[in-house]
Amino acid sequence: MKKIFLFTMLVSLNAPWLQADMFRIEGAVGAWKADPSGSMNYNKSATFDLQKTLSYESKTITYAWLLFKHPVPALPNLRLEYNDLGYAGTSKKGYIWEGKSVGVGAKSALSLKQYDAILYYNILDNTFWTTLDLGLDAKLIKSSFDINDPSDNYAYGASDNIVLPMLYGRVRAEVPLSNIGIEADMKWIGYGSVDAYEIRIKADYTFDAFIVEPMVEFGYRTLVVNIDSSDYDIDGSLDADFSGLYMGIGLRY
Repeated sequence: MKKIFLFTMLVSLNAPWLQADMFRIEGAVGAWKADPSGSMNYNKSATFDLQKTLSYESKTITYAWLLFKHPVPALPNLRLEYNDLGYAGTSKKGYIWEGKSVGVGAKSALSLKQYDAILYYNILDNTFWTTLDLGLDAKLIKSSFDINDPSDNYAYGASDNIVLPMLYGRVRAEVPLSNIGIEADMKWIGYGSVDAYEIRIKADYTFDAFIVEPMVEFGYRTLVVNIDSSDYDIDGSLDADFSGLYMGIGLRY
């Protein structure tokens, strides 16, 4: 009887570790209502505002992510992400670009399409209902900026691929006796002409199902990018913040 009691106590004390998943695949798609703020300039010339000058407004964009976790301790796990961040507008005020005066009513478009490949390790894996991941993110930003000012017969268009190696961290807590999870993650780089970070805070609910479980997520996301023009083909410097609520649906296996 004493052996049964000791065995029961041992299992109870180690129950949080027994919840760790040896193999997992998760993914989601959703919509992010990203509100732009900040400024641009051409080669450190006169700075102009994204909203007040270019009339960029909140836009709902598409995002997706996919996560692979495996049981091999030495190999990192993988998380892939995508979002299509882009804005277009008609200028409310004149501004200077390439040394030219761009007038009121000129059209412009800014695109920052992003692809992330994150290699990470589980420092804690659902230990006492807590998960901690640390790793590195290789972020590719396919950027472009276009101007069309018919009043002065002026057009500009340039694009570039910007690769940012970023530190990555994620913490997650499962609410005991529920299907609710609370999660936050962050990416950051501060080096040379680039200072950028991305933060997400969310809650999700997983529906009970056989093998593959549906889930919904809801949260807040902010991306701050400060990029100097000197290292890239697009001559404009960008100091901007893109923030707002997001929600999505996904599957867990």
